[in-house]
Amino acid sequence: MAQDSREVDDFLMYFILLEKVPVGNRTIEPGRLCCMSEESYLQSVTGDQSPAQSLSVTVIEENVSIDVDVNVLQPLSQRKAALLLAIRSPTERFNCFLERGLLEQAVQAEVGQRVLVEHEQKLFPALIHHVDNTLDTSTLLPPVYFGVELEGEGEGRGNMDGTYKGVTFFKCKKNSGLLLPFNKVIFSGAPPSDDTGSTNPQSGSVNRGDKVSYFVEDSLKRGIVVFSSNQSATGFVEVLPEETTSGDLLKIPLDSIVKEEVTTSDDQSLVQDGKSASNEEQRKADLEVDSLVQIRYKEGELAFGIIRWLGYMPQKEDVMAGVELEEDKGCNDGSWCGQRYFFCPPRRGLFVKLKACQPDTRFLSSGDFPPKSPKHSKDDDRRVPGKVPPLQGAAAVDILEGDMKGIQGHCNSCYMDAALFSLFSCSSVLDSLLFKPSTLPDGKIQETLREKIVNPLRKCEGQRVQECYCYQIFIEKQQEMTVPNVQQLLEQSFHHSGLKLAEVPSCFIIQMPRFGKEYKMFSKIVPSLELDITDLLSDGPRECVVCGNLATHECAECFKDVILSDHGLKQYCLVCCKQVHSHRKRKGHRPVPLKIPEGFLKTPNKIPRETLELFAVLSIETSHYVSFVKYGTEKGSWMFFDSMADRFGGEDGYNIPRVALCPEVATYLAAPLSDLMNQNPREMKGVAKRLFCDAYMYMYQSKRMALYK
Repeated sequence: MAQDSREVDDFLMYFILLEKVPVGNRTIEPGRLCCMSEESYLQSVTGDQSPAQSLSVTVIEENVSIDVDVNVLQPLSQRKAALLLAIRSPTERFNCFLERGLLEQAVQAEVGQRVLVEHEQKLFPALIHHVDNTLDTSTLLPPVYFGVELEGEGEGRGNMDGTYKGVTFFKCKKNSGLLLPFNKVIFSGAPPSDDTGSTNPQSGSVNRGDKVSYFVEDSLKRGIVVFSSNQSATGFVEVLPEETTSGDLLKIPLDSIVKEEVTTSDDQSLVQDGKSASNEEQRKADLEVDSLVQIRYKEGELAFGIIRWLGYMPQKEDVMAGVELEEDKGCNDGSWCGQRYFFCPPRRGLFVKLKACQPDTRFLSSGDFPPKSPKHSKDDDRRVPGKVPPLQGAAAVDILEGDMKGIQGHCNSCYMDAALFSLFSCSSVLDSLLFKPSTLPDGKIQETLREKIVNPLRKCEGQRVQECYCYQIFIEKQQEMTVPNVQQLLEQSFHHSGLKLAEVPSCFIIQMPRFGKEYKMFSKIVPSLELDITDLLSDGPRECVVCGNLATHECAECFKDVILSDHGLKQYCLVCCKQVHSHRKRKGHRPVPLKIPEGFLKTPNKIPRETLELFAVLSIETSHYVSFVKYGTEKGSWMFFDSMADRFGGEDGYNIPRVALCPEVATYLAAPLSDLMNQNPREMKGVAKRLFCDAYMYMYQSKRMALYK
């Protein structure tokens, strides 16, 4: 009797390849999925003999067996393997595996969940109807797809009604269904469903300072919220009753209170004596959080600021406004009587009656309504908690491209704006900074960075990765290096300084030899899309530059000898080292022994290459910083960010940030070196000149290292 296929799968172990694996005259690329029986695996890694250095696995999509080094196999659960298998491209699959936040979300996704999906290079709201395989028997493991129904603008832009190859997996409107791999689905950022599950819709979101009503022994009472836990199941509020004289707080379940609307006094009524209120009264009535206001201060002096909080305060009958002032004219940092109502720098906070606030007249020329802070608009200033993954592909273009996108510049903030955009918009390599344990005041800074800058920038879940190396290039001017690339400069600098890397960095930021407009060591520098750091590691195995075998010695004095090898760093096996240094020009050299990992001494292994990929470049011209970010796997997937691309208004106006696609840089990156040498920078298309001539910092990442740190 045949055994059930699902039962057979339970005895299989699944893996994903982390590196290229040579098989005969071809190479199996990273991202391929493999499997082997659990029994065979246990026999290989346990028992009396030493654990095997390689495993015999089956490549799922090809159904062929290969022997693979255990160090390039990463175990997977069956569920994750099936989800990954739905992504046909191994390269794209590998990148999705490394960005593990989305994969974790896909594992937990359920039918009935609202999501956003990427379709026809746009994002559409959708509803999940199906999460399973599609009876595909062509591989050892059937891939798992998401069956979704497009909603809103996407309705009618699908390709099915839930039926695929004659089998109905779900039902939806005609031409509104899609079967998608998980990397085309965004599991956060979707519009919520109409059913909020709130037991008391009148309670809504309750915050400190809100007036609420509640019953005590059949008597209606009122009070002011001092503390709130907004969780629908177990939420509660701590209320200061209006009639109290002791100051004791009452703890009341969230579903037992009713929030009262914030209303202004009679002075702010929209109707006076049966007539419409004046424009000024209309403006005052429309003041809310994030409105720009002015306040009559000492001796009639005006103070300008932004409303950060509205509500009631103990022992105050009027609606109060917490204002963050533009200058140090306040008296607190957003706290009052031991309670914090909002955050701002010291001496910038002020609590006043709302009716004492006037709309900021500096910004009223465009209309009658109170202006909102362009830097802290209601949408941008809203906290986005949790983990939000970096943007890739069409999602990056859809969310980031255009004016008023990215991070808005303020005063002289372009360096910080460009650096943060480069590091966090499309890469997770420094996400550990957002989530590692920290204490005050660092914890508050970390929370602001995570929830008010990075998460809103990405707007769509992430994972941890670790340390960053930052290195300043130091080299001597060399006539033969007219248009160098980053690889050459890094090797030259490490050789010049006698440095080695202690380990493979997950993030490597390299600062170029450039010191302002007056001094640039090189007129152009070619970005190395891939940085090979194998020979820069202190303890890693290295390859003899002559024969390709395991190197045992390194010679710093052979660095400039182009006869032996094109690249600068030279290391040799024992035999080649003796032969090379038998030449009269090299007899005086002093090769030094290399530290070789023990496993490579016992058994011959192919020398692995350690590489980093370029994900962003920070450029500077006349003290203004901009950034280039690689947002996808395609050669032309580059975007350009300028936090101060334009400006609205004069001295009292604000900067307009801009994110623009710049696929033209890929043309120059692929051009022969001779063409770049003769290229007039002023004739370069688009913003390419800023990349090749003004680069200041190159940012590289090793996504693989995130798996081990």
